Amino acid sequence: MNKKFSQIARFIVLILCFSMLVSACGTVAAPATSSSTAPVAESSVAAATETTEASEAPPIEKKEKLHFTWYVHYDWATYMTPWGEDVISKWMDENKNVEIEWILSGGSAQAKLSTMIASGELPDAITLDRGSELEALAKQGILVPLDDYYGKYPYFQKYGDKKLVNALRSSIDQKWYGMPAWYTNEKYPLGNHGFVVDKKMYDAAGRPELKTLDQVYNYLVAVKAKQPDIIPMMIEDFSIFTTVFGEGRVRDLIWMAASQKNGQLISALDDPEFTEAVLWANKLYREGLLSAEDFANTLEQRDEKFANGKVPFSVPGDCGNSLKARHDAYRVIDPAGGYEVIPSPVKAGLDKSKVTVSSYAMVGWNVTAITASAKEPERIYEFLDWLTGEEGQALSLYGPKGIYWDNWIDFEGMPMMDLNQPKFINRNKEEFDKMREGFAFNWVPNGIWQANESWYNYKLSPP
Repeated sequence: MNKKFSQIARFIVLILCFSMLVSACGTVAAPATSSSTAPVAESSVAAATETTEASEAPPIEKKEKLHFTWYVHYDWATYMTPWGEDVISKWMDENKNVEIEWILSGGSAQAKLSTMIASGELPDAITLDRGSELEALAKQGILVPLDDYYGKYPYFQKYGDKKLVNALRSSIDQKWYGMPAWYTNEKYPLGNHGFVVDKKMYDAAGRPELKTLDQVYNYLVAVKAKQPDIIPMMIEDFSIFTTVFGEGRVRDLIWMAASQKNGQLISALDDPEFTEAVLWANKLYREGLLSAEDFANTLEQRDEKFANGKVPFSVPGDCGNSLKARHDAYRVIDPAGGYEVIPSPVKAGLDKSKVTVSSYAMVGWNVTAITASAKEPERIYEFLDWLTGEEGQALSLYGPKGIYWDNWIDFEGMPMMDLNQPKFINRNKEEFDKMREGFAFNWVPNGIWQANESWYNYKLSPP
C-alpha cells in the first residue's frame, strides 16, 4: 500500500506543481452549487440495541473432533501459526471441536499443488483464486460440489444468496465448488473508504451540511479562519477523492494513472473529471487548505497528525481499523476528540445514487474448495458456514467474547460487534495486536457483514 501511495503521491504532486505554474494564466472556479443534490441515507445508529444471548450463533453440534488439512495456494503463504497456539484457534478447538492442520506452499505454490496432485495426497480443503486452476481441479473430479449443503446450514445462505452461488458455478458442469471470500452486493459495497471529520471540531462548528464539495470548501475556509495554524484537509487516497467528481467512476484505476471511459482505458490526464479533481485540489492548496507535504509524508507522520487532532477533514486510505487506531490515539490525548466518517460529499448536480467511493464485487476475491480426499466434506462445509457467519467473523476479528468485548448489538437486522464498549476501548492494544497477528485464518471473510459492521462502528453511511 505504501508503494502505491508513494507512486500516486509523486504523480499528484507533479500535477499540483504544474497547476501552480499555470495558475497565473487564469483562475480556477469552484464547482457550481446546486440544490438538487440527492439526499444521503443516514445510518440508523440510534436504532442499534444490545441483544441477549439468544442473538448469538448456535454452536456447531458437538461431535467427534473434526480434523482436516487446509492448503492456501499462494507463494506467500509460507507460515501459519500452528493450530491452538493462538487465542482464537484455541477457542475454536475447545468450543467448536475443530482442529486444522495447515499445509504451506513453501514459496512455490504451483509446484506444491502439482506434487500433491501427482502423489494423490491432496489436502482436505484448498484456498485458491477463481478461474483456470479452480476449473482444472473441477474438471479432474478433484473437488466436492457444495450445492447439496447450501440449504442445510444457516449462515452462508443468509448472506450469500442464490444469485451469488449461480455466479460462482463452474463452466465445466455448472456446479458450485468454492466458498467465496469478501463477497458483497449492491446494498453492502465493500471497502473502508470515505470522508472523515474531526468530530470535536465538527460539533463545535454546529455540524454544518457537507453534502456537496461547495459545502466542504466553505467548511474548510471556516476552520482555517478559526485555526490559522492548521491546514484543514488531508488527502491520503486521491483515487477515493476523484470518485465524487463523476458518476460511476472506478476508484482503483487511478493507481494506473488511468480512467475507464466507454469500456476503454484512457490516460487520466485525458479524463475531464480527473482533471477537475486535480484543479480543485490545487485550489485548496493555493488557499492554504490542503498541504502538499501530506502526499510525501510517511504513514507514521500522518498517523501522528491524526493522533494530535491536526486533521479537521480528510480522505484517508482506510476508514476501518486504521482510522479506529487513529481515533483511539487521539482520544488518549483528548478524551473529547475523535473521528467520524460522514456520507460522501459529491460535486453539485451529480446523482448521489450513481456515485460511490467503494466498489463491490459480488463474487469477492478467492474461494475455499473441499477436495475429494476429505473424509467429512459436509462437516468441513458446516464449519466454513459457521466461520463466514457473524460469530465466526467477530471471533476472527476481535477474539473470543469476554476478553476484549462482551456485547452484541443488533444493527439493521444483523448481530454484530459494538466497538464502543469500554472493554474494547480500554483493551491492551499490544496484546490485542499480538492476538490478531497470531491468527491468520479468516479465509472466508464475509464482506456484507464486515461492511455493515464498519457502518455502525465507524459511523459510516452506505456510500
